[in-house]
Parts: sequence; structure tokens; C-alpha cells
Amino acid sequence: MHIGIDFDNTIVCYDKVFYKVAVENCLIPTDTPSYKNSVRDYLRKMGNEDEWTRLQGLVYGTKMDEAEAFEGVFDFLHWCRQNKIDVSIVSHKSRYPYIGPKYDLHLAALQWMEVQGFFELNKLGLSREQIFFELTKADKIKRIADTGCTHFIDDLPELLNEPTFPKNVTRILFDPEHVHISDYACDHVSNWNEVFEKFAFFQDHKIEEKIKSILHHAVNMAKMAGFKDTVHLTPIACGGNNRVFQMKIGSEKFLLKNYFHSNEDKRDRLGAEFSFASFAWEHGLHTMPCPITSDPANFLGLYEFVKGRKLNPGKVNSNFVQQALIFYSDLNRNRDETEGLNLPEASEACFSIADHISLVDQRITRLLDIEESDSLACEAKEFTEVKLSKAWKNVREGIIEQTYELGLDLDRYLLHEDRCLSPSDFGFHNALLKDDGTLVFIDFEYAGWDDPAKMVCDFFCQPAVPVPFDFYQYVKSHIQSGLNDAEYFRQRVDLLLPAYRIKWCCIILNDFLPVDNERRKYAFTNNNRRELQLNKARKYLEAKTL
Repeated sequence: MHIGIDFDNTIVCYDKVFYKVAVENCLIPTDTPSYKNSVRDYLRKMGNEDEWTRLQGLVYGTKMDEAEAFEGVFDFLHWCRQNKIDVSIVSHKSRYPYIGPKYDLHLAALQWMEVQGFFELNKLGLSREQIFFELTKADKIKRIADTGCTHFIDDLPELLNEPTFPKNVTRILFDPEHVHISDYACDHVSNWNEVFEKFAFFQDHKIEEKIKSILHHAVNMAKMAGFKDTVHLTPIACGGNNRVFQMKIGSEKFLLKNYFHSNEDKRDRLGAEFSFASFAWEHGLHTMPCPITSDPANFLGLYEFVKGRKLNPGKVNSNFVQQALIFYSDLNRNRDETEGLNLPEASEACFSIADHISLVDQRITRLLDIEESDSLACEAKEFTEVKLSKAWKNVREGIIEQTYELGLDLDRYLLHEDRCLSPSDFGFHNALLKDDGTLVFIDFEYAGWDDPAKMVCDFFCQPAVPVPFDFYQYVKSHIQSGLNDAEYFRQRVDLLLPAYRIKWCCIILNDFLPVDNERRKYAFTNNNRRELQLNKARKYLEAKTL
């Protein structure tokens, strides 16, 4: 495998620097959205095309040092190095600006790479022989072919769709703003985490074997559901818990999930998700995939296939938060009907403050028992012992102290009227955005009865697509309106929020635990990502976002 990557707007994100320089030069109003394309569109709208050209030369030249890398790109390049995957960076880049001072734009880009550690052996370890700046689009396409790229990642669909583009190269469109969603000729990714998942998926040499092992059961499920056409399965690289397939029956598409199961982790993921989804759909809640049929003996669930896209970090807004709260309210409107009461407790359900503390205690204990099988595992264990455990000790003591100061009982058991039907692992990392702007919420294998305070804490602490803390009070107020003891709910959320940051830091490190690593291998997720996860855990623990 040889991965080629474009440079501008694929590795490097110029949004902040374009906005900053444009404002400093009085080219745009300060209320212009702080994106490169927004700056461009404003200047073109005002008839200032020359100013836009001059601005590009300035940013790509003397202001290049202020540009940022897209989040996750360094982790991906490091992963490629770990896995001995060849990488070439191939860019169509003029040597000098078309208008304005004669900056050497190639030199500015190379200097930026040098500062970012591209050429340091103890960082990304690339050589300058892997970097190519071509003066024409035709030269760029020729270079992609000459370097032997098997895959190429670029932000411009017009380049990837060029008739002369090498036919044997897999084209991947990097589209953070989802402006090219109608371009079906390329694989689409919107962030570097999706790039990583895609290539981890490409590296799984046993995919065909996994498909064959499940096809017979899928055909039987189709018959059970009343279908007679031929069944085709296409694996989907998403998530790290289960095997997921697009199941095509004739011209209709469905989603087939093959749930993880093991002797060490006997949670009924299929039962939890299918019963939860069935309850919701039977009561008119359709902003989640419709359950079609299940095969418990083979851990299979068949669902509606929803066409939508994942949200990127930084894109959560008030409209999306409102949709999430409506989903929660609609879900709990019929909670006390027989079908709702019969739903199971959520995975890791907590019904007292002591339960919440115990939950994090258990996760910390498991990480302290990491088997020191290699240097990376030793690092993870040391991080847990030195950093994470110490942070949890301080948080734990603070929770207990504040509980007593508030006159609360650590063991006070939550009454039914103060519990909720929780989607569990609820957040925008488990949502798809449809073309009409509505969200569809997915993945309910841990759902069930739980403490609503836990749901709110998870909502704000999950790191994949963070919810801005600006919405914290608003979300609390919405959830408390359906509870018997609103004051106790508010107290629990405020007390427990720091504990759930520690819990999510533990979750990030799950890859170091035997059962969780086994689950990653079971799903279409490359298991060689532990270093990425350890780095994420370090950054997450150090973050001061809450």
C-alpha cells in the first residue's frame, strides 16, 4: 500500500489564518464566518478577486507559520510509519504568488513541515524525497502515478475525477465541510479519524472470510423478513464494537449488525438495541433506524439503512442539541407503559452516587492491571498509575466531600420516577445528519433504564464530537423538567461531571484491555492503534474544557 496525500486544505487547515489576516487587512467584516471559503466568497461577492489572490499569496507565504494541521493528521502519518505504509505528499502549488511580493511558497511549505516535525526521526520521520510540489495539475497527476500510489487523498473532486487520473489508484475525497456530497465517484471522508478507520479497514485481509461466515445467516434473515431476492453484503468501516454490513436485497438496502460476544463480556448487545429500537418505533419515535428482524442465536440484527453523514467536531450547534433533547423527551414520554417498564437496565447503570464512584473505581482498577507486554503497554500503565489514578483520587475525594457538605447520602437509591430510559453513550458521535438537516440517532446496544445524570455527563464528556459547554445549563433544565426531584438531579450532575471525564479517559484506553482489544479485532477496526489512543488519553486528561 502506498498512500498519496495532497498538502493544502488536506493536511493543512487555513481557516483561522485566512480569517485573521483578512480582518487585519480590513478586507472582511469581523462577523464573517471564520472559514477560508467564507473569506473567499465574501471577497468575490464584493468584486475583490485580486484581493483574494493577493491574500492567498500572503497566507501561503509569510503567514504560513500561522497555519494549523487538521486534527488527527499527525496521528495518521505516525500510524502509517508504524505499519510500514509508504506515504508521498503530492501538491499542485505555484512557486510564487500571482499577485504581490515574490515569496517562495514551496520553501514556506517545507519550513512549516520542518517546524511541525515532519522530517524528525522521533516524530513523523518523513524524508524530503517524499514531498513533491508540482507546478501544474497535469504534473501532479503524473507524479501520483510515478510514485506508485495505490490511494490518493485530496480535497478537490475535480482533480480526482480528471480523466487522466490513474485508474488503478483509489480516490478519497477529503471534504470537511461536506460540500461535495453529491460526488459519488470517490470515497468520502470528512476528517482524519475517518481516514484512519478507512485504512485500518483496508488492511484487514480477512474481510472476505468474515463476509462468507455470515452470508448464510443473512440469507435466512432475509427470508424471515419476507424477501426473496439475492442478498449481497458489503462491510462498512464504522465503530469498533461490532461487525457492520450494508445488506442489499434486490434493490433495497439495509444495515446488518453482527454483535460482539465473548465469555468475558456477556452483555446482550443485540437484545438491548433491538428491544429499545422496537419500543421507540412502536411509539412513533422514528429518528432512529427502524428494526426489521433479528437472529439472536447468531447475534445478528437487521435495521433500516439510513443515508446520512457523521458530524465533525466543532459542528454541534443549538439546532442539533435541540433535536437531541426532543429525541430524549419523545423516548421517555411512554416510558411507563408495559413495554417500557420491561426494558432492561442500561449497561453500567448507576442508581446512587456510590454506584457512579464504584463504576470509575472499576475502570481504573482494570487499567492498573494492564499486562506489560510491550513498551507501549508499560507507558499506558505508567500513565494510569502516575497521572490518571492521581486525578481520579482528587476527583473522588472532592465528590465525597461535596456530597456530605450538601447533606446528601452517597447510598441514596434513585426512585423509579427519577430514572430515565437512556440511549446510553448518547451524543453526536452516534448520530447521522441527513440531507434535510434532521439527525438520526444510532447505536443503542448499551441502552436501558439509568440515572439521567449519567446520561447528561456522558453527553458532555464524550470526546469524539464534543458538545459545547455553553449548552450545559440548558440541557440540565430540559432534562430536569420530566423528573420528580429536579434539585437532586442538578446536584448529581454537577457533582459527577468530573468523574465522567475520568471515565471517558479510561474508555479511550480500552484498547489496552484484553476483552476490549478482542472486540476491536472482531469489528472491522485495525487493532494497531494503541499509541493513538494513549496520546488521546493524555490530551483529554490535560484538557480544561469543563
